[in-house]
Amino acid sequence: MIYLYMAEKVTDTDYIINGIHNFPFDEVHGLGKSEDELKAKGYLVEELPMPNQTYGKKPVLHINPNTKELWYTYEDTPQEKKIAEIEQKSVELEAALMELTMLVAGGNA
Repeated sequence: MIYLYMAEKVTDTDYIINGIHNFPFDEVHGLGKSEDELKAKGYLVEELPMPNQTYGKKPVLHINPNTKELWYTYEDTPQEKKIAEIEQKSVELEAALMELTMLVAGGNA
């Protein structure tokens, strides 16, 4: 069994899972709680689907609490977000430079 916890509600049928414990009932590394105690605050599943490995994307695990269906959505990793921000700033700087060039040249550039 795998224990999924720290679920963040998106809709009634979609929760984002923020915590995973692969051995909740292990005598050494387990959580020391009963199945009912764990189910009160999370979800027990037999296995997790394999996420797709996509460069620049981070898998985010979701669960439908009614059916226990699991799936992933994919978010940009922080470096991909940073690259997009830098690209946007570059476009803005190019536009500002063109505007300054026009002003300095008296509109004859």
